[in-house]
Amino acid sequence: MRPSGTVLYLMAAHYPKDTDMTVTTTSISEQFLIDSAPELDYTAMFIDRATTLKPHQMDVLALVMAATNITDAFATLPRILALGEKGTGKSEVLEIADMLAHNTYLGAAKQMTEPGIRSLFKMGAGDTMTLCADEISKMLGADGTKGETHPLYSLLLTGYKRKTATSVREKNGVPEIVPTFGVVFASGIGKGAPDELRDRSIIIKTEKLADDNPKLAEILDLSDPAVMSKAEQARKALRSWARTIKDDAEKNMRVVRGLHPKLGGRRAEIWGPLFAIAMEAGGDWLQRCAVAFERIQLGNTEPEITSADRVLLDYYEYASANGLDRVRSRDFWLYVKGLGRMEYSEYATAQGFGRNLASEALGDTTAFRMDGEVVKGWHGMEHKMIMRRALRLMERIEEASNITLNDISEEIANPDTDF
Repeated sequence: MRPSGTVLYLMAAHYPKDTDMTVTTTSISEQFLIDSAPELDYTAMFIDRATTLKPHQMDVLALVMAATNITDAFATLPRILALGEKGTGKSEVLEIADMLAHNTYLGAAKQMTEPGIRSLFKMGAGDTMTLCADEISKMLGADGTKGETHPLYSLLLTGYKRKTATSVREKNGVPEIVPTFGVVFASGIGKGAPDELRDRSIIIKTEKLADDNPKLAEILDLSDPAVMSKAEQARKALRSWARTIKDDAEKNMRVVRGLHPKLGGRRAEIWGPLFAIAMEAGGDWLQRCAVAFERIQLGNTEPEITSADRVLLDYYEYASANGLDRVRSRDFWLYVKGLGRMEYSEYATAQGFGRNLASEALGDTTAFRMDGEVVKGWHGMEHKMIMRRALRLMERIEEASNITLNDISEEIANPDTDF
């Protein structure tokens, strides 16, 4: 699938002219798979630039943004709970949703009244509302045990399922029924919500980055008019794409329960729409959705990639790509400097990089002859051991990242099968 003109424009405006959008790395910002939906790819990239979330959390948000555009394809929809302490970016998750999701309303949870909520959904006139409720813990308490009589709590609890998502009030002696089905984003601290509500939610745990983390300087200013303009274009492009896959996503709901051995019951109700959309997105989106399901829902942790690990992997890539059995330290420094990774940005010279991060990851350099001169770097047994360590690290990462999904090709080919 080729990117649409709108997405190409967005990407060109968002990245430097010489950015290689085909390089696959662990950073979503540097991924662009030509065989996947570019509108969804760009949504994930935008979220990456605007938050400090982990990649699998960003993927979930991108898929949920798409789901808000085709709620008519699903019988159930998730609640997204962004939970964390002050200063961890949980409210920014709601700001992102307000910018990228369809037909949103962002407000403080405690100030939302029953008449106000009903009016919001009535205003939709058949078009599903996406509610963004900030600081839900001020309504439910940090331990999630208060405020269960608040009208918003009832909406959060019953509004995830189309059959139960209604608000009924008498008007002039006649029952007035207002549909309240839709995605809800909420933020809070602590536990955030009672277990009954958490059971209907995908929980995004936000964490504060260290003050010296270079990514903090890269985060987009969501109040910048230029950023807001790009977000609006991304939102429109995502909606346009999502509407084209609506019917197929609806059909996919018949088979999503067979994708993962633990994707059943309430989990299928909450995660099913995301898997259904990922199946249509192509590329590695289905795998990314499965990784997010494992990490968030099942609590299976991902391997931590340290700065030293990154050096080790880059060393392997450099040596393998160039067929080297020895690596001069200055050549390797020039290579990693050109990668533009944040891990390396604090090192201004080859000497500083070599004495610190490279030494930690690869060991001290030794002298050897190369091209007729004596240089420093890694060679002989040292080089072989570094390459072996890198291979073991890659195997560990792959083992943790490759979630095995069941083969449902036959079911997809025969969608009318009764499951």
